Amino acid sequence: MEEGPINAGFVKQYIYQLIRGIAYMHSINVIHRDVKPENVLISKQSTVKICDLGFARTIPNSHVMTDYVATRWYRAPELLIGRDDYDKSIDIWSVGCVMAETFDGEPLFPGENDLDQLYRIQKCLGPLIAPHQEHFLKNPKFIGMKFPEIHSLETLERRYFGKVDKHGIDLLKKMLKMDPSMRITAE
Repeated sequence: MEEGPINAGFVKQYIYQLIRGIAYMHSINVIHRDVKPENVLISKQSTVKICDLGFARTIPNSHVMTDYVATRWYRAPELLIGRDDYDKSIDIWSVGCVMAETFDGEPLFPGENDLDQLYRIQKCLGPLIAPHQEHFLKNPKFIGMKFPEIHSLETLERRYFGKVDKHGIDLLKKMLKMDPSMRITAE
């Protein structure tokens, strides 16, 4: 995708095509696992192509799924805390992050490490859901670590005020639900 913000009409067209592509992959039980701007190609005819299927996997998968997949900035909370029992909803989270980035050209959650990434997500969307908090506390990688206190949320509405209409914010919120079972599907 281009660098910097993209015209709202093009955003709708590109994100629609991206979601349709992800919906097709999900319909044949494939998770991309690395949706990010660099893996979304746009032709001169404004056709979107999803590339780099190196992390893609079929589901259900008899092998243990690794939590180290998508580039950190586009990684769903369940991946960041180390879950390996995730599903197609991780791609939806990533599409939401890509969509947000098209609004102003800036990554939504540019964390410097997994802990910082989780903090930035919570600062925007609120606390982790209880099962994720429990998994975070049990993950040896995070033993002894805790998040800085969050005094006020930097909401999506505040960040994109005047840049995105209420329908765009609504779709973004549905893609970026903390609870993966509550995220909208690509379909």
